[in-house]
Order: sequence, then structure tokens, then C-alpha cells
Amino acid sequence: MEKDVQGSLRADYFFQKGITLYKNNGESHKTEKLHKRLVEIQKEIPRIMVPFSVELDIDTKEVVENIRINMEGLTFEERVIRMTQMFTLDKKEDTLKVI
Repeated sequence: MEKDVQGSLRADYFFQKGITLYKNNGESHKTEKLHKRLVEIQKEIPRIMVPFSVELDIDTKEVVENIRINMEGLTFEERVIRMTQMFTLDKKEDTLKVI
């Protein structure tokens, strides 16, 4: 688990399925141990994930058009929320340019 994010995510999924199967088959007393292990796995996953960043050239026509289409019909507040979901902008000036 310490080195394999995909394995950790699969373990998380299988533990959840196991808990559900025990509950659905009248053996909910067996879920306590599985649930404790599931919580341990879920705590470890963020620690082994490798962060990465992506940079976009915001001036490209396709990106700007895609943003425009995704913003149509939204209020200003909804646009701000959508922008924070789409991008992480470091400078206030960059945010104002996009909006």
C-alpha cells in the first residue's frame, strides 16, 4: 500500500464491498473489523498520492471557447464557483482576466 495508489484504491473498494455483503447477508457483526481497516486505508491514501500540476495557455482559442460555453447562463456567483472548480489561479489579476 505504501507505494501503490491503485492498489490502495482497490483495497478501499473491496473493503466497502465486503462490508456491504456482510450487512446484506445478516452478518453485520463481522463488519466492525473491516470498517476499522477501511478507515486506516482511507487515511493512508492521501499520504501516498503524488501531487501534480498542469499549466494551460489560457489564451488559446479552444480553451477560451470551452470556458465561454461552460459559463453560459450562469450567474456571476455560479461562474466564480465554476472557475474555482476548473482552475487554481494564483493571482487576482489572472482570475479577473478569465471572468
